[in-house]
Amino acid sequence: MTEFVFEPVDSMTFVISQIAVVIVAIFLTSLSLKAWKNTHLKKMAYLIIAFSLFAITHVINYVDQSMINFMPDDVRYAMFAVTEIVIMLMFVLAVIRK
Repeated sequence: MTEFVFEPVDSMTFVISQIAVVIVAIFLTSLSLKAWKNTHLKKMAYLIIAFSLFAITHVINYVDQSMINFMPDDVRYAMFAVTEIVIMLMFVLAVIRK
């Protein structure tokens, strides 16, 4: 019987994916901010918060994994879980709020 061995993702792949997510999140944040300035819809504030949280959490993940290990893995996983819930909540509020 063969045993499944988990091999970590190549570090360059990790770095590129984290940077790509941060760039897209910053772009979407700025797009939402521009839309909010033009329309002054309160819905846009939820999107700005959600996309900003995407960028912040992925920057923290990149720094913690690649540069300085300043946060234990279980704390980082818990932080990601909480921020993902908040991000989903922000998207739902942006859809259902008037």
